[in-house]
Amino acid sequence: MLSGDGRYVAYSNGNRYPKPYVYDRVTGRTELLWPEEPPQDTSYELGTAVAISADGRHVAYTLGNRHGDDYARVLHVRDLDTGTDRQISPLPPEGLIRDAWLSADGRTVAYSVAARTGQGTEGRIHVVRDGHESDIGSGFSATLVRLSDDGRRALFNAAAADGTTTAYLQDLRTGRVRQAAGTAAVAADGSLRHVLLSGDGGLDLLALPSGRRHPVAPAGATALPRAVDRNGHAVVFSSPAADLVPHDTNGVPDVFVRRLN
Repeated sequence: MLSGDGRYVAYSNGNRYPKPYVYDRVTGRTELLWPEEPPQDTSYELGTAVAISADGRHVAYTLGNRHGDDYARVLHVRDLDTGTDRQISPLPPEGLIRDAWLSADGRTVAYSVAARTGQGTEGRIHVVRDGHESDIGSGFSATLVRLSDDGRRALFNAAAADGTTTAYLQDLRTGRVRQAAGTAAVAADGSLRHVLLSGDGGLDLLALPSGRRHPVAPAGATALPRAVDRNGHAVVFSSPAADLVPHDTNGVPDVFVRRLN
């Protein structure tokens, strides 16, 4: 993952015991992301970098071990300016931490948890700002898609009992929730004005202000959570299709950029 100015790269490295790191492209310095005093409730042997703020100052990472769903057991955020780490998720854990986002200034953290229940697992989303925690997507089994850069809104998917998935937007100041689309969202730009949707027909980019949908990629295409640029003008995705660009004869999936007017 890249910071907004491209200076910092957050990544994970390793096989059985991966660790999270951040690399400064200006100074050439690589920094291990690991708290000076990890929690003492269990063994912590691996970690994963999961988010970086646009200003490059804050990096979120998970710690855990290889036992069951303890792989991403607890979430921390490193302040690269001060070198301090703060624990975001409480212990004992609800379950596996699946997704996390930071606002552009790093003050707001949103993350998803596959929470353990008597009926299996339930998706829950928590938001932490200045030490105060709140939940979003209440009443749904929800997974986080993206936090807006200003930390004021969140995009999430909610799963219904019949197996269908719907994308919603929640205003974190008022708690108001509205449906963004009747299908799953996979990515969005930092303003949450342009939402990339996934359906049986492929990927479509939805412009929320106008409600217009632009076809982006055919069925079988996949996109990462950071696939939409800041203005909704370009989308990055992978696809096995051989007819998207001329002379695609390698017979394997490739990475493409679709530029929209």
